[in-house]
Parts: sequence; structure tokens; C-alpha cells
Amino acid sequence: MYMEGQLPLAGYKVLDFTRLLPGSFCTMLLADYGAEVIKVEDTGRGDYSRNIGVEAGGQSLTFAQLNRNKKSISVDLKTEAGKQIINNLIEKSDVLIESFRPGTTKRIGIDYESAKEVNSQIIYCSITGYGQDGPYSDKAGHDINYLALSGLLSLNGKRNSSPVIPAVQIADIGSGALMATTGILMALLFRVTTKQGNRIDVSMTDGLLNWQSVFLPEYLFKGNDLQRGELLLSGGLACYNIYETGDGEFMSLGALEEKFWRNFCTVVEKKEWVDKQYCLEAQPQLIEEVQSLFAGKSREYWEQLFTGKDVCCEPVLSLKEVSENPQFQYRKMFIDIPHPSGRVKQVNSPLKFNNARARTHSFSPYKGEQTVEILRSMGYRESEITGFREQGIIDDRHDK
Repeated sequence: MYMEGQLPLAGYKVLDFTRLLPGSFCTMLLADYGAEVIKVEDTGRGDYSRNIGVEAGGQSLTFAQLNRNKKSISVDLKTEAGKQIINNLIEKSDVLIESFRPGTTKRIGIDYESAKEVNSQIIYCSITGYGQDGPYSDKAGHDINYLALSGLLSLNGKRNSSPVIPAVQIADIGSGALMATTGILMALLFRVTTKQGNRIDVSMTDGLLNWQSVFLPEYLFKGNDLQRGELLLSGGLACYNIYETGDGEFMSLGALEEKFWRNFCTVVEKKEWVDKQYCLEAQPQLIEEVQSLFAGKSREYWEQLFTGKDVCCEPVLSLKEVSENPQFQYRKMFIDIPHPSGRVKQVNSPLKFNNARARTHSFSPYKGEQTVEILRSMGYRESEITGFREQGIIDDRHDK
């Protein structure tokens, strides 16, 4: 049992060779809860996400969110001295995570077999679009491609309309970052009892198939294809749908259980709808009738009407409304991170423990910011560090 206030992953060291969203989100979670995460970047551009979107304090806000609580070392892996620095880090680390296309790590000398020779108990996690093998393994891709090939994109949207691109990168975060985090934690537990390391192969597209466990088994069993906007939980039911209000806003109705639907029908004085809840033939007409009902009043009216009525009906909030919402304020889901240029607001760590806690967040590092600190901690002499710098083997200029 952890002492109250202890960081649950304190003492674990993670080498993060990833770029962009999936790997960085995974290691953000590990860092938030105590792991020492060292972000390994090249001596050139570094992580591409450093240059995405709005900046504050010389850093991309996207990068800052995903890479808080981490350290950065900038090393040229094309040099023998650079490879030796990384091998020294691997020897002292618990986890290595990378997101290169299959085959890349072998070319630069940080593949699993090479890492295992240095540290037999290393947990080595690879995040790719299609996995380490198979006919698609060498394909380039992004979230939209993985969604498309998994079949999930074909089901996202309204009936008789084009597929809709989700606002959140589902594959990157859901089947990439979160699957990798789960796999890493499983492997660490496995190592406690077996003293063995592990190779974790995370395919984001495989993960998306797993995410369709609610409806994909129906197709696999019956062979009947499912249509966009007709799945029960994505537009096919009146009791579980999105409705436009009279002022152009929207309400989300999630009255799936009979008691909630009955409560809804009672509140809106439409008891004749109660028995139609799961009558599939009645749904198209019932959806139209419920939509007509919502269109007659403003969102504020419906919010007030359903307050305390236990009907699972909530407004569709804008980001401004989310940031001011009392529930998220109470849960401390938005926090200010100190930075030399001022304070930057970020989304807080989501997990709450009673005998453990998340880290007090520090701002994301500039590229190579902790290079010298890390080298010193490994026993490199100042003369060696100066030589590395002069030869371009390391970059500790602290630029973005």
C-alpha cells in the first residue's frame, strides 16, 4: 500500500523516443504519476509537435500539455558516442517507448534486440499505425486513416450523410496512448514476479477494432452490415440522441434505461412515447417528434426543466462553457502551470487516488534542456560534455 500522497510510479525511469501525440500522451500519464520520463530528441528539429499551434513562453501549447513533467536530452544517434550515451541510459531505465515506422529503430541501433542486450529487463513498447508485422506494417498513416481502415469512420455521422471526422484523435489517444500505457503497466507488474522484460507491439488500428466491441461482434455473428446513423448508440434511438433547441444550441439525451426514459416522457408530458422506447420501427418518427419538442424552447429552458429530474439530459457545451463548468472546477481539472513568461493553464491529471497522487506539474522542457544534467548524473566528466557539444553530438542550447 502506498503512503498517502506518494507518487505511484516514483522510482521508474522511462526513455521516450516518440514524437507527436500517441507516445507523448502515454508518457505524460506516466510522468504525471511519478515516473522520470526522459524525452530523447535529435539534435535537429526534435519533436514535431514543438511547432504545432499557438505558443506561450516560446513553446507550443500542445507540446507543453503533452510533455509536462519530463526532461529532454538532445543526442545525435548517428554518432557512436551518441549511441553509447543512449545505451548508458537504457541500462539504467525501466521502459523504452518509440513510435518509429517498423525497421527504423534497427537502423539507428535502438531496436528491441539491441536494447535487450544492454538491459535484459527492459520494457520496450512500440506504437505504430498497423503493428510491427503484416502487409500494412510499412504504410504511413495518421488517425483518420486508421479510423477509416478499422471501419469506425464509416459509422461515424448521421444517416444518409458523409462520415464525420471526430474532433479528438481517437486512434492516437484511445488505441495508441492508452493501450500503450496499459501494456507498459502490465509488463511492469509481470516483471515484478518473473524478472523478465517484455516487447509490447501496439497497433492503433488493432486497438480501434477492439474499441468496437459493442457492435462489431453482431456483424461477426450475423453478417449483417451496420449503417451510419442507425446504430442504437449513434443515432438510431430517440432516447439516445442529440437534439437542436429553439435557439440553435443542442441537448444530449441519454435516457437508455427504462426508468430514465419514463422520467423524460413524464417531465415533457409525452407519456404516449414510453412504450416506443425500443420499438425499432417507431424510431425514425419518434426521433422527429422529440426533435420537434426540443426545437420549441431554448437550451436554457430545457436545462432548467430537467434539473433534478434524473433523465440523463445535458447541454452540449462549448469549450468556454467547459472551462467555467462548476463540476470541472470542483474536480480541479484545470490548473495553472508556472513558466518564466507567466502561468499557463492546462488540463489536469484525471486519476484520483486515496493513497497516492499526481505530481505537482512542471512545464515542458525546451529541446535538450536537461542534456547536461542527465550526462552529469551518468558520470560524464565536464571535459567529455564539452567535447560532445563541440562535435555536435549533443545539443543543450535550450531552444524550442
